[in-house]
Amino acid sequence: MNVITITKVESDKFVKYHVTNLLSFVKFLDTKFPNWRYINVFNKDTQKQITSFTCKRRPTQRTIKTA
Repeated sequence: MNVITITKVESDKFVKYHVTNLLSFVKFLDTKFPNWRYINVFNKDTQKQITSFTCKRRPTQRTIKTA
């Protein structure tokens, strides 16, 4: 599933990305923004929030399965 993410990377900075692989995306964040805080994940088509992750509670799968 192709999703949109909005990630808090600094106390006053957010970044938005289109993501197909959440595990690769987290690795990218760890490299580019080592102090990132959380990720909000949205359905690309409906633009509704699906889930969120934190730097401590990370995604465990490449994609999110929705019903």
